Amino acid sequence: MNKKIIRLIGPMSLIGLMVFVSFGLIKTASAEEAELPTIDQTEAMSLTVAPSIFEGVVTAGKTTSQTFELKNNSRIPLPIKCYIRNFDASDEGGGVSIPEEADTQRFSPRSWIEVVSPDFIIQPQTSRQIIINFNPPKDLPPGGYYAILFAEPLLPESFLSQSSLQIGGRIGSLLFLISPGDVSEKGKIASVNFPHYVFSRKAPDLKIRFENQGNVHLRPSGSITVTNLMTKKSRTEPVAEFTVLPAKIRQQIVALGELKWPGAYKVALQLNYGRDKIVLNKEFKFYYLPVMPIAVVVLVAGVLFALFWGKTRKRIVKALKVVVRGS
Repeated sequence: MNKKIIRLIGPMSLIGLMVFVSFGLIKTASAEEAELPTIDQTEAMSLTVAPSIFEGVVTAGKTTSQTFELKNNSRIPLPIKCYIRNFDASDEGGGVSIPEEADTQRFSPRSWIEVVSPDFIIQPQTSRQIIINFNPPKDLPPGGYYAILFAEPLLPESFLSQSSLQIGGRIGSLLFLISPGDVSEKGKIASVNFPHYVFSRKAPDLKIRFENQGNVHLRPSGSITVTNLMTKKSRTEPVAEFTVLPAKIRQQIVALGELKWPGAYKVALQLNYGRDKIVLNKEFKFYYLPVMPIAVVVLVAGVLFALFWGKTRKRIVKALKVVVRGS
């Protein structure tokens, strides 16, 4: 009887062990499937392109090429789609508009800039060259043309975490292109916005509006000198270079910092732009009237005046009485 039980337990144990191992393998495989790595938008944005800004000359009717380097800094292969879009200034603060709809105009950069082999897969931690051809028409007018070379990672939704977009963010390189010929570099200071009276120690920001009246982009830069007309002390703040597209106005903001002494100040703005370093100047005055220090001075003066006037008044009354009685 015992021998029969032992013979029966042996095969059952083997079957149980096989079932246990099989279940464990199935569970492990399911866990691996459930733990497929997902990436967020930051991972998809682990791309860099160089140069990030390209400036060049395109000649009407002549084909030229330019090479860019795209690097995948992520841990996964990324399918990439490259394409060209025009861009323009959308406001005075540096905003950019990028129309996505098809552009059928012959002189539009999108119609004569071609990306060679625009679709590819870039492996992790590797670089790949992107070549674009410029094929401007023979009658391309002189002036500036502006576009962006985009490289966009295309990722299936299953690869992205819930906080990500279905298509990962794109990166781009700005293309500033000039067609030579009758090129006009002309600009002016449209306005300078600053209050006539300043009441706080920290001066408000000075806002410069520069208008590009030419047909190519300009990059003005310069300085602002603030002089106290009483002490004759002055200091200079730089005006960082900024880009203004043709027929557009761009605003640049400069912090003037803190003011030390009350009184009248003179502001001298100087900008230069273009290949010939054309210089523009503008001057104006403002008054620094700090509320708290002035209030304290007025209060102290009032108290002293009241005390002085009280003693003086008594003396005057006494003197008048002496005169009246003496007379």
